[in-house]
Formats: sequence, C-alpha cells, structure tokens
Amino acid sequence: MAAPGPRRLYILQVGRIHNDLSTNIAGATTATKSNPNRPATWVEVPCLAYLIEHEEAGWILFDTGFRPEDPELLPPTARELYPGSIEPFQGVESHLRQLGVKPTDIGTIVVSHMHWDHGGGLSLFSGTPAGARVTAGEADFAYGLRVTHRAWDEPFAHGYFRDHFEQKGISFDLVPPTAGDFEIASGVRVIQLEGHTPQILGLLVDLPRDGAFLLPSDAVYMKRNLEPVITPPGLIYDSLGFLRSARKVMQLARDRKARIIYPHDPGETKNLTLAPDCYR
Repeated sequence: MAAPGPRRLYILQVGRIHNDLSTNIAGATTATKSNPNRPATWVEVPCLAYLIEHEEAGWILFDTGFRPEDPELLPPTARELYPGSIEPFQGVESHLRQLGVKPTDIGTIVVSHMHWDHGGGLSLFSGTPAGARVTAGEADFAYGLRVTHRAWDEPFAHGYFRDHFEQKGISFDLVPPTAGDFEIASGVRVIQLEGHTPQILGLLVDLPRDGAFLLPSDAVYMKRNLEPVITPPGLIYDSLGFLRSARKVMQLARDRKARIIYPHDPGETKNLTLAPDCYR
C-alpha cells in the first residue's frame, strides 16, 4: 500500500511587487550600440504562497506573504524601488477562510526565507501549534538577524524586517544547509537552495493525479532565469550560489518530471491554476 501523501496543492496569490525587470533578469534592458537609449521595463510581479492538503500531516503552508501594512513600512528607498501592494482578498487569512481552513488547522509551516514578502504573514499563526515550530533555514535566518540588528534605527535591511524575527507566539525550527534535502511529510520534500540569500528552502510535492511540482521560491524568480540559458537576477546575494541552485532545480525537474512553479513570474502565473482551485 502506498504511503499517505499530499492530496491537493493550492497556489495562493498573496500580493504583488512592482520593480524594474532587470531586478529579476540581469541585463534585461541592456543598451546596445544600435539601441543606446533602451528604456527600462517596469513590471508587476505576483507574490505566491502554497497550501498543501496532506492525508497524514494535515495542512502544510509554504510561505505566508506579507502583512497588509508592510508595503507602507518599507523605507523610502525600498518603496521607490520595490513598492508592494495587496488586495484584501489576497492575504493568507482570506485565502484560508475561503477554503474553510482556520489558522489553527495548519499543521506545518515552512518559510522559504525570511524576506518580507515570504515570512511577513507569520503573525497570523501566533500561538498556534504550527506557529510554535516554523521550519526555516538557519543560514538565511542568521543573516537576516545580523543585517537587521546592526543599528537600532534600521528596522528594515536587505529585504528583511527586524520585527518579523521577533513576533510574539512564533518560534522557529531552524534547518542548517548541511541537513541536505529531506522529507517533511510523505511526498513533500524540502529542497536546499541558495543564491538569492544564503539559504532558500524549496519544496518538491508529488501529487497523485497531476504529478510532481517543484517550488524553488526565490532561488529562481522567473522562467527566463533558466530558459533559454541560465541568467541570474540583477539583485542577488551570491551569483555562484544562484548558478548551483539553477542547475539543481533543472536537474530535479528533469529527473522527477516536475513542473516548476516560478514565484515572481507574471507570464507564468497567468497559466497557473490558482486558489480556490487546486492541483490534485
């Protein structure tokens, strides 16, 4: 008999960020001799989170989006370069309510990394069983703590809000990069990645009907980061780490015949089945 596994994968759009395309794709609008004044391209990119219904582990939430107030709490430079927005119906709480799921129903939370648009929604789970043991990457967590605590008057740095690390009723189970890839539940595997920050946790989800889905989070922003050739983002922590992650994601996708879900790709998101519909 097959082990109990994931039944459904819901993809939640939990807001949007606006930025220059060259942030996501290095050299996307590079000038040339014949086009020396090529204009920049301003894009609206979706922010995604994922909810998995598992036969044995219950509800697994991967990433949490951001709080409605977070875009206005960004420092002026960040608001100018990467303004965010969220509709009332796009918050994680709204998505859960629409699906008939309460925050206390969530059995496991995995945060890919602690950037504001991925770990900002954790406050919703304060005091819940899942909130008491949020799985996060140790190297990313340590880096975020360091850059947000260097100065008392810098509550935001390098994509991290200081108070996202200090939310009442939220505790973390920190996974070191040396732990390697591992199953968090039957058919749901944590994938160790890097590049965008010192450590990114991705997920590989095996569904009974629709097959395998690979969720690399911000280790790979867009399809154009992988195809037709590997191209790094313009904004990156470690370019060699990105290259290692890109190759790992592509190899996993080939080996497992997995569909890659790109977290900030407006063109690809249009072709996704979004909640309240799901993959099975």
